[in-house]
Amino acid sequence: MSTVHWIWLQETLGAGSNKLQALLSRFDGPKALFEADEAALRHAGCLRDAELQKLLRRDLRPAEEIMEACRQSGYGILTPDDASYPKRLLRIFNPPLTLYVCGELPDIDEEVAITIVGPRRATEDGVRAAYRMAGELARAGCLLVSGGAMGIDGAAHRGALKAGGKTVAVLGGGLDQIYPKGNAELRKEIAGHGCLLSEYPPGT
Repeated sequence: MSTVHWIWLQETLGAGSNKLQALLSRFDGPKALFEADEAALRHAGCLRDAELQKLLRRDLRPAEEIMEACRQSGYGILTPDDASYPKRLLRIFNPPLTLYVCGELPDIDEEVAITIVGPRRATEDGVRAAYRMAGELARAGCLLVSGGAMGIDGAAHRGALKAGGKTVAVLGGGLDQIYPKGNAELRKEIAGHGCLLSEYPPGT
């Protein structure tokens, strides 16, 4: 299947839309959805009129621009029909149709993946505990996953990196959005020893 159609579908209805899986259960992939006529889309029975009209515009240009932005920045794009798309994600209720990657995505299906997350305004004790736990887990061979934020998230990533481990930061915006600014260098380190991961395209 075509990457551009996966991006088109996710961007048309929005990342996290509960309509995405409902539609894909009725059509043979995003390209079939792109080519479906109005009657077929209405027959799906899950679309509001505004959503239906968005799909019927059949405008691939925004998706093509996203692909070009990723190409220029060296970001990878994963969709559910890619062999390296994590199978664990496909088993959740509403998996993302596109994942944008900066760095090298570890084999999440084979790794023991542990998430450490917590408040941005963390106590000193909390930061030390997250750093220490992440380091111990990384030395034991675990993959550390967190959100790339200040506070507990940043401490967990740093602890894993200091221990020579791999870590993944799942971001709440596009890969090109350096937020928080104070973690800019940390993000570079994460991308070099794991990856930055987002379901949102560059510019978001």
